[in-house]
Amino acid sequence: KNKIIKKKMDKLKFGLKKQRQKILSKVGKVEISRDQEYDRLKDDFKYRQKQVMTTAESLTKLSQNIQVFSASLASVGENFSNMYSTNDPMKKQISRIRTVLEEFDEKVVQAFEKELIFECNDPLKKYLAEFNAPKEVIKQRDATKLEYDDRKSQLDKLLEAQRKAQIKQTKLSDKKQAKIPKAQEKLSEARSAYNESSTQAKTQMAHVLDECGDTLDPIMVGLSRSLVYFGDRMQSALSSLSEIGENIESTNVTREKTVIRDLDGEDAPEYEAEDDSTSYDYDNNSSSGGFDIPTPPTGGPTSNMDVEIPSDYETEWYYLDNSTNDQHGPVGITELAKLYQTNQINNTTMVFGGDMVDWTVIDEYSRASELQRILKNA
Repeated sequence: KNKIIKKKMDKLKFGLKKQRQKILSKVGKVEISRDQEYDRLKDDFKYRQKQVMTTAESLTKLSQNIQVFSASLASVGENFSNMYSTNDPMKKQISRIRTVLEEFDEKVVQAFEKELIFECNDPLKKYLAEFNAPKEVIKQRDATKLEYDDRKSQLDKLLEAQRKAQIKQTKLSDKKQAKIPKAQEKLSEARSAYNESSTQAKTQMAHVLDECGDTLDPIMVGLSRSLVYFGDRMQSALSSLSEIGENIESTNVTREKTVIRDLDGEDAPEYEAEDDSTSYDYDNNSSSGGFDIPTPPTGGPTSNMDVEIPSDYETEWYYLDNSTNDQHGPVGITELAKLYQTNQINNTTMVFGGDMVDWTVIDEYSRASELQRILKNA
């Protein structure tokens, strides 16, 4: 609790000090240091991070929308099927539609979702996690810059007072005169810290930005491959539905002839219930009413979706209750995952375990994406 309170107080003090300097700068009493290279890198860094986050969110929405589309189709097929009696010749055609739609969900939608996770979402989250590394260095750089500007302002005031005293041919007070060497020494220390942290921040931000092409290019190739594969399988499903549609039209024609014979006084033919157990052989790319599945592209995900847990996660874990701040544990990573999946803990929970050296919020952990993936799926 004390660490959290101290962290919040430091953040509040930093914010107030920064706001004070901005106000003094606007009225011309303080000169704020400018580093154009750093400002440009930071703008590019923040813009790139936002774009990666937006892309990850869009891919998640794409996956969700396709799932909703598939579920809606399945619901329509089920509702239509329930509206026909067992002996109705249309019943079999509707049942065939249901079967195609169920296979569409399993063989197309679910497969596409796995590919999307493997080809795009996981690499994007991994790259997004790299933006967390420079955060602390950027904070440190901003703090040292604030300290440097503050020390420079103090020295400038003393030197200005000395200059005015010389103009008036008066002597500066001994107290102020003694402060000048100390202020110069503190300014030198602040300048060194500022330059060092600024160099580190620029190096780390540039490193993340340089990796952009190497990371995003394969993701775009994977997304294109997944979309093409999805389109091919969708086309196969539509072909099967088109064939069933032709059979439905034929059934309607037979039905109309039957109604005409009934009106003419003829006995209507009796329909026998047909076997609904249509089987589909997707492994051999053939079916008796379904649709063919193209051969998956090379480089796609395997069907084994088991989560591999790194050895350093197989240790004792502790966590703080979000409401009471009480400490719980030790628990294993699997038990921690169950707590995460049942919303007893979340990404804002402070945990301690693995290779952590101190209590850390899950979202702020240097390996956050990896830990969250394990907690979701273990």
